[in-house]
Amino acid sequence: MVINLTMNAVMTRLGHLTKNRPAWTCVPANSEEASRQATRLGMKVLEAYYRKLKMGKKLRRAILWMLVPGISYLRHGWDPMAGGEWERKQSTGEALNGFMGEPFIDVAKPHEVLVEPGADDLDGTQRLIYRAFLPIGKVL
Repeated sequence: MVINLTMNAVMTRLGHLTKNRPAWTCVPANSEEASRQATRLGMKVLEAYYRKLKMGKKLRRAILWMLVPGISYLRHGWDPMAGGEWERKQSTGEALNGFMGEPFIDVAKPHEVLVEPGADDLDGTQRLIYRAFLPIGKVL
């Protein structure tokens, strides 16, 4: 019989590291009421995107990658095809349409990220290469 003690230790450590949610704060630029209202709005936007992007699950996955192979990456960017559609009429009567776009955050597996050759650490690099592995069915 084989007992996997390593997995128990990793999952226990994961639970310790994720029991408290990350905290952030928005700071008003000055003491004016409009600035304080903008700060409150900023906090609400951060909370909404934390839920919408399912950051709790993604942080757990990123921390799990950090615990097992020792490195973890969060990949972020802008998805121009996400969000609702928009349409606008030009003064010429021509209609323009497209998508709003939305930010995305994903956990990149460590073997999908290549660090710039010659860089001693991530602070000394200017470029990272992200490569995605696809099943043969999606390629053909």
